[in-house]
Amino acid sequence: MEQYRHDPDGATRRLAQLRPDIAAVLAADKVISLSYVLAGARRAPDIRAYWSTRRAFLLLVPYFRAFLAATASKLPEGLADELGGLVREARRAVVLAAQVPVHRPRRPVRSHSQGGRARSELPGQG
Repeated sequence: MEQYRHDPDGATRRLAQLRPDIAAVLAADKVISLSYVLAGARRAPDIRAYWSTRRAFLLLVPYFRAFLAATASKLPEGLADELGGLVREARRAVVLAAQVPVHRPRRPVRSHSQGGRARSELPGQG
């Protein structure tokens, strides 16, 4: 994982060379970790707040995707499918966490010196 931050291509090549049994153990570990974090998100009353405190996890999602791409052919089918589903769910979490609520900006009230009407001059005020 550490190598992926500095050399993603090298890390991916290294993952592709893993023996199938080692790849399966690492994949099972990722399934447990991803399942735990994603279950917490499902239970969270405010999912955006949940993900806002898990930036480190969200930054690892590209690594999880690369791991799956490099090792899927070596994994038992059920394990590859389960990990794939969790990685897709984690990717959706990244998208959700990146979304910024859209707020319509309020128009500033122009002061009397800027050529606008003073508040007291607005209809219904004053």
